[in-house]
Amino acid sequence: MPAVCLNFSSYSLFYVEDEPSLQGFSIERLDTPTERLAIDEPLLIKPAEKVFVEAVLLGGIEASCAWSTATDNEMENKNCSTVFAVRPGTKKDVLTVIVQPACGTRQESINLPVVVQAE
Repeated sequence: MPAVCLNFSSYSLFYVEDEPSLQGFSIERLDTPTERLAIDEPLLIKPAEKVFVEAVLLGGIEASCAWSTATDNEMENKNCSTVFAVRPGTKKDVLTVIVQPACGTRQESINLPVVVQAE
């Protein structure tokens, strides 16, 4: 376990402060290939569509994640992934993930903008 933690200690020679643990998002939908979104890309979703969203972490990082939305949508949390759907009548939302690496004290909070597409 100490080898995994080397990158997260500010005393480590391998510590890189500017490199975020979260590299983007993996999105899975029914009947379509998995897509990758960069941190600054919006998630386009159809009304009533459910998507599986997974935080893509820097290679091999163990972390815990907490998910929330701007509209307080009830979400299933499975550590660094969640099932997401917008509330009826919503045109946009923000999906927020807070990443806490297992070997570190810093937290990262990333917002994923969500835009609801017309059907």
